[in-house]
Amino acid sequence: MGNIALVFLVLLLLIPCLTLGICYLIYRFTRRRKYSKFLNWLALIPLMILIYVIYTAIYPNEDFYENDFAKVTGEPFPANGDIIYKNATYPDQFGDYTSISIVKVDSSYLQQLKNKLIQKGYQENEEEMMTSEYLEDADEVSDKKIELELTAQKKLGVVYRIGFLSDKETIFIERSSF
Repeated sequence: MGNIALVFLVLLLLIPCLTLGICYLIYRFTRRRKYSKFLNWLALIPLMILIYVIYTAIYPNEDFYENDFAKVTGEPFPANGDIIYKNATYPDQFGDYTSISIVKVDSSYLQQLKNKLIQKGYQENEEEMMTSEYLEDADEVSDKKIELELTAQKKLGVVYRIGFLSDKETIFIERSSF
């Protein structure tokens, strides 16, 4: 087992233990001081925070996908944009992950984005990538096909893909690092 894996394992065990210890100390403090029973519930706050952090690490919120949209396209997330599908892998020990989102926008924004990306040097991708399997998972666009897929490799090990779907209102966004 490598050093990184050992550190990760220790942190995986240490953080919950410390959180439970803090919860116990808060509970003991409120109980000994004979505060209201309601204040005993304060002991659960650190545990709830830990659960929230773990949950958002596994299931990122929409802000995460909006930020990835901005990184991949170089444009801010559109005000009228709607994320209709999202999926992400948990980052590995090197911070590498894959995030995928399918965004519905108006057709004029889609055309402007397509032109800007081509000007920025994104290349048309001829081969079919893994994107088709994600389209089947998203019920709203399962019958659509990708008309144009643009790809850019921003730095070593990071690839951006943008697919423009046949309905002229939907964009497939993928950020992969390896």
